[in-house]
Amino acid sequence: MLKNHDHAPLHIAVSHNALLAPLGALLAKQRAEEPETPVRIIETTRQDQAKGLIEGRYTLGFSTSVLDEGSVCSVPLWRDELAVAVPLRSPLLAFADIPLEQVVRYPLILLSLGSHETPGRQIDSLLKTAKTAPNVAEQVQSFELMMALIAAGYGIGICTRSHISALRRMGIVMRPLAGKPHYVTTYLIQSHRPPPAVVGRLIQRAHAVQMPC
Repeated sequence: MLKNHDHAPLHIAVSHNALLAPLGALLAKQRAEEPETPVRIIETTRQDQAKGLIEGRYTLGFSTSVLDEGSVCSVPLWRDELAVAVPLRSPLLAFADIPLEQVVRYPLILLSLGSHETPGRQIDSLLKTAKTAPNVAEQVQSFELMMALIAAGYGIGICTRSHISALRRMGIVMRPLAGKPHYVTTYLIQSHRPPPAVVGRLIQRAHAVQMPC
């Protein structure tokens, strides 16, 4: 039975497009080092996240969108690189790093811009730099469906390395994109005001967490 019921939890707002790979490590670190201070994660929209932080309903926020307005600001926290998700036995596995011009020749399974605005728009901008128009086979709402379709051989996809690694058991192989790296950044959204000591310690732990390889 939890012994921290007398302590008010810290309410952390996480937007749907945030990079969640290191979040579990942060929560585990918080529980191990300061179990008397519970954390409650609220998954919400970017709009509600901004409103709740300004109103004080949320203590901190995590988002891949920059929010600098009113009494809150964004601090870069975790960075993940875009890579190519490829099914087993794909001819593209002959490449150690896959050129974008090769990527656009294959049917693409992409994330819906509405569901994953920041990585979705970055991927869309990246594809527009190719000399050949991309062959978009499907646009999906979730990473899980995207990976299922790729594993079944319906196409390939562009996604963050951490998401591809997490679902590699489905028969997905990750290959870097050739050329300069393209990153998706998760920002810590916080108040301009100096945080209470308990919040300051959580922020320090968040900065200490590293992205998984």
